[in-house]
Amino acid sequence: MASCPHSMDGSADCFCPATVLMRLQICLTARKRLQERISSLEDNLNHKKSLLESHKFDARTYDDALKKCIEDRAALAAKCARMENDMMKLTMPCEELAKTEASTFANESKRLRHVKLEKKLGQTDGSMSTEQLKNSNKEKEMIASASIQLDNLRENKFLD
Repeated sequence: MASCPHSMDGSADCFCPATVLMRLQICLTARKRLQERISSLEDNLNHKKSLLESHKFDARTYDDALKKCIEDRAALAAKCARMENDMMKLTMPCEELAKTEASTFANESKRLRHVKLEKKLGQTDGSMSTEQLKNSNKEKEMIASASIQLDNLRENKFLD
């Protein structure tokens, strides 16, 4: 503490106008700095609040988009499962048809081999009637058609 030159007691505080004015000036300067600091902190707080609101909005937007993506993925998975079931239902008849055609083809092929073998061995009378020739030609056409259908079914199965 400074002592006032006008005081009679040198150790007493001085309340002279110059000292009070100097202390007042120091307090006003400190107060001004504190006000500037408060203003700066308030500006910073307001900026952080606006950033927080912006981030909250972005988070809600991303959350909504993520939920929609999850829903779309679930719907797509369900649709895929339905399509797989439909595909299995559609291919089952083709496989059964192919088995039936193959069986028919094998039976006809076996029968024709026996007919050829009989002809070679001479067990038939050699003179076929025109009706038998027509039936034989029809059977050959049926076998050829069945063979083509079987090949087509096999190709389609291998392509899948």
